Amino acid sequence: LMRYDYEIWRYFTPIFLHAGIIELVINIFGQMRMGLYLERKWKWYIFVCIYVLSGIGGIALSCDAQPNIISVAASASFMGV
Repeated sequence: LMRYDYEIWRYFTPIFLHAGIIELVINIFGQMRMGLYLERKWKWYIFVCIYVLSGIGGIALSCDAQPNIISVAASASFMGV
């Protein structure tokens, strides 16, 4: 679907979606704990680049592995950092 219709936005939007309230709380806690430290250690723009590229990579791998499954990848961005 993404390859044929050129819907590139589908690579970016799942990075900011969560599957439920528990995943949202865990991701927020982890990002506040680790993300603030890494953002101070690196610059903010390096952190954002790694976060977004990790999310896009997670979405691309998820689409290749399970093309018929709808997925969200906020955790892929978090784990990539």
